[in-house]
Amino acid sequence: MIGIFFTLACSVVAAFYFICNDFFSIRGDVFVFWRSVLATMMMLPLVPFLNWDYEPAFFLLAAGAALFAAAGDMLTFNASRVYSSSAIARVSQFRNVILFCLWPLIVTGYWDRLSSNLYILFGSFFLIVATAVVMFKMRKNAVGMKVIFASLPIIFCIGVSDIFFTLGIGQTSSWNMMIVIAIVFSSVMSVASGGWLLGYRAIGRPVDIFHGKWLKAGIINGALFIGVVVLKGFALSYLENPGLFGAMLAVYTLWLYLLHKYWMKREDHSDPRLGFVLVICSIALGILSAYIPK
Repeated sequence: MIGIFFTLACSVVAAFYFICNDFFSIRGDVFVFWRSVLATMMMLPLVPFLNWDYEPAFFLLAAGAALFAAAGDMLTFNASRVYSSSAIARVSQFRNVILFCLWPLIVTGYWDRLSSNLYILFGSFFLIVATAVVMFKMRKNAVGMKVIFASLPIIFCIGVSDIFFTLGIGQTSSWNMMIVIAIVFSSVMSVASGGWLLGYRAIGRPVDIFHGKWLKAGIINGALFIGVVVLKGFALSYLENPGLFGAMLAVYTLWLYLLHKYWMKREDHSDPRLGFVLVICSIALGILSAYIPK
């Protein structure tokens, strides 16, 4: 049940995290760069007080997760400039179905534990598919084959990132571990996004990284980024399967609808009734996951 708490808490922070650039309207890769750099700077004073005594595999997996997450973010922002961002987000949610089915092939013994109760197995699979379909239908805008093909590399990168992240933390968690992971994530993403921007300069298309309210945007979204990583780490340590976490996290789309409509006073064409169905599916998934043998 603790997994439900951390996942729903993460979904709330994620909603503010995703809506942040609606206020600042900064170019996506520049936004990712400052978010990562300033998040790293905010956590630097904690470095001497943290325990860094972890296996090398832990740092490699965390760095790999961050690298693929950075690539996924860049691909998402690029695709969103061409297609609807909501369409890309909706198609990408189908990765949770893939992750749920793939996880038993990655973790030895997980299939035996999951299949020990067929009601839990089929109930979880049904709810994960249901969340993907509900989120897909929540917004009414066209999704063609071009959007689907544009979403495939995003599904791959974010999916691999979630796998590395989950394998890195295992089923143990502590505040120390989560802050260490957040520092590794922000540092690697700073380098990756910085390299991306330098690549534009190298081909003669330099990007203005000091455009708009970059400092304010970076500080606010950097703090939210830390919150998302820490809460995600705790949630995954209890839920174990990243497909379960991703499906439950989809609740953030309902919070986004509420934020757009009542805070920003902006029309959002999402169907709130389907958003509440997402909440019910998410809570049901959390309850079922508590009965998967450890």
